[in-house]
Amino acid sequence: MTGILCSFAVVVRIIYQNMLRRILLCLALLLLGSQLFGQGLDLQVDMNNHAKPGDTVLLAYYYKDGRYVADSAFVDTKGHVRYQRDTALLKGVYLLIWGGDYIDILLGEDQTFKLKLGEKDYSGQSIVEGAPECADFLKLQVHLRDAQQTARKAHQLDSVALDALRKQGDTLTGRSKPFTNRPGDSLRKASDQAFNAYMDTLKTRYQGHYLW
Repeated sequence: MTGILCSFAVVVRIIYQNMLRRILLCLALLLLGSQLFGQGLDLQVDMNNHAKPGDTVLLAYYYKDGRYVADSAFVDTKGHVRYQRDTALLKGVYLLIWGGDYIDILLGEDQTFKLKLGEKDYSGQSIVEGAPECADFLKLQVHLRDAQQTARKAHQLDSVALDALRKQGDTLTGRSKPFTNRPGDSLRKASDQAFNAYMDTLKTRYQGHYLW
């Protein structure tokens, strides 16, 4: 596989500023440009009681504004589903969909791996055995989510400070000061540092094997 982590780097600034769902769609479109195939697909998923035996779990992919089914499987008596093919699927972002829930995963070079869904936080608690690209992709989603939550908190701090200045009648200061010395700036700085540190970790981990 080439270009998967590179695609992360290309869209990372956009990711930080927009909703994760829209960015994952863009990322999926970028990854559809890769036409290389691996040795086959053998994905085993432990649903961890999120679906009952006999339920259908879809393996789908993003394309433009829609989601399309690539494969489907029934949950067995042990609560597992398994997807097997002689040829690998096109590399990119996929979804496992069941009931009214889903998880985004990454299918890369090695598509023979196991996934155990987390109890509550799918991105943060799910366990991947094999396919380190998929594990890193789940971690990236956590970092993106944390960055979005921090951005909202910082915006709330700024809004409170701005309202306080306006109530004091200092209209000019109320308009300008929050943008030059905003209360939320320290949160933004810490969030940026944490996010950039993780991206540097990915670059170091895959340097020489992936395109950056």
